[in-house]
Amino acid sequence: MKHIFFIIVLVFSALFCNAEELNEGLTEGEKIVLHVGILDPTEPWEPIKKAPVRVPSVSIEDYTLYFSSSCDGCPLRLLDENGMVVYSTVIPPGTKSLLLPAYLSGDYQIQIVRGRFCFWGYIYV
Repeated sequence: MKHIFFIIVLVFSALFCNAEELNEGLTEGEKIVLHVGILDPTEPWEPIKKAPVRVPSVSIEDYTLYFSSSCDGCPLRLLDENGMVVYSTVIPPGTKSLLLPAYLSGDYQIQIVRGRFCFWGYIYV
C-alpha cells in the first residue's frame, strides 16, 4: 500500500512540474490578466456548461502580443479610454505572436471574443 501511494505522489509531482515548465517557456513579456464576461446574456445560446471557461493566456512585450493558448479565429479589439475601437483584427490560425501597429500609444482595453464569451483586460503600449 505504501508503494502505491509513493508511486502516485511521484506521478503527480512529475505532471505538475512539467506543466509549470511548459507554461513558463511559452510566454514572453508581461502576462495580461484577462477577465471573462458573456457578450449578450439575452441571446439564445446553448446552456452554460458546468466546466469553467478556459481563459486564453496572453502576454505583451513592446508592441507584440504572445499567445500561449489557442485563440484561432477569435476577434481581437483594442478600445481607448472612451470605449472607441482603435484597432481590430481576427487572430489567424496557429498564431503564437501578433504585432500591434506602431501608431498605438497609451492605455487600452484588450478584448478577445470566443463564441459568446468576451475576455478582457488592460494593456499599456
